[in-house]
Amino acid sequence: MTFEEARKLEKCFVIGCDPGPTSSAFALVRFMADRVDIKGSAYLPNSVVATPTLTWPFMQDQLTPGDDEGWPLFLAYEKIGFQGKCPGDTTFETAAMGGEIRRAFRPYVSGTYALRSSEWRHPLTGVGNAKTPYVYQELCRFFQPTGGGADPYKGNSKQPGPLWAFHCAGAGGNMEHLKDAAGVALGLSQVRYRSGKDPEIYRLGY
Repeated sequence: MTFEEARKLEKCFVIGCDPGPTSSAFALVRFMADRVDIKGSAYLPNSVVATPTLTWPFMQDQLTPGDDEGWPLFLAYEKIGFQGKCPGDTTFETAAMGGEIRRAFRPYVSGTYALRSSEWRHPLTGVGNAKTPYVYQELCRFFQPTGGGADPYKGNSKQPGPLWAFHCAGAGGNMEHLKDAAGVALGLSQVRYRSGKDPEIYRLGY
């Protein structure tokens, strides 16, 4: 089953991931007929990510028993592309994590999609080199501002907003990676709309 075929069923999940050299960010995005929501997010040490028996229970904790069971699940992660500069150790370590993440989730997902930064940022924002603040601005387009506080998309503990999961999972610099993780998943969903391309060009074969 492809991601677009699953979308037509009006109920599927995409685990968006932004790998890093020591830790990786994840966002579990649920696609339904009338809305999209962030079911959960996490910033996990790579030692945990590389161990399927540790990573998968976290994802299961985000699912609603009986309500989400049996829905198609996909993985979409940002892969390292040409950066126009000499790569350092962290670049190689991040690239290697892409393979570890694929291995960890392979038994559980219906398909894996790997996109370079520009390949998901452009479908999401219209700009291939969009920075994270712009990514966050475009993420907000998918949700209703129902939270309390200064940012109704984030909300607060008394009145969480649709993106409150980011606040619960990370802080400071980690928050930027969590937004990018969600951006990969939502960017995949906009590939055909923005460019007319088939999202399957980013699907990995095993």
